[in-house]
Amino acid sequence: MLEADDLPLEPGDYVVLFRDQSPVDVEISNEPLARRVYSVNTSGRVISPHFTTHIRKRDRKCVVTGQSAEFGGFACYGLFEAAHIFPLALESQWIQHGHGRHISESSTLADQSHSMIHSTQNGMLLRRDIHNLFDSYGITINPDVS
Repeated sequence: MLEADDLPLEPGDYVVLFRDQSPVDVEISNEPLARRVYSVNTSGRVISPHFTTHIRKRDRKCVVTGQSAEFGGFACYGLFEAAHIFPLALESQWIQHGHGRHISESSTLADQSHSMIHSTQNGMLLRRDIHNLFDSYGITINPDVS
C-alpha cells in the first residue's frame, strides 16, 4: 500500500481501493483535460440573464446541498449562483471540441451564443460557497452516479 504524498505516481499497475478495501472502478479516458478555472466573465462581454434566470427557475435549490432558495414562499437567491458545468472561461475549448453537439434544447433556450455554452443543460444552481469549491476542484460531480 502506498502512503499519500505529493509525489507523482510512477508508471505501473495499481489497484485503487475504497476505505472498506473494495476495489474502485477507474476508467481511463482519452478526453482532453480541462483545468477547472473560476468561471467568471473576464472578457467584458455582457452575459444574458437568461442563463441565471432559467437555472434558478429549474433548480430552485443548491443541487449539491439541497438547500432551498425559497424562504417563506419567496425566492431569495443572494446566497446562490448559477454555475457553468463546463467553465465559461474555457469557451474556446468548448467550441474547439464541439461540446455544443451534446445540447439538445432549442437554440432559443440556449441564449444567443452559437456555442451553446450558456445552455441550461450546462448549468446548475449552487450555493456560492459550493460554487467556489466546484471551481477550485474542492468538489467534483460525477454525472454518471445518482
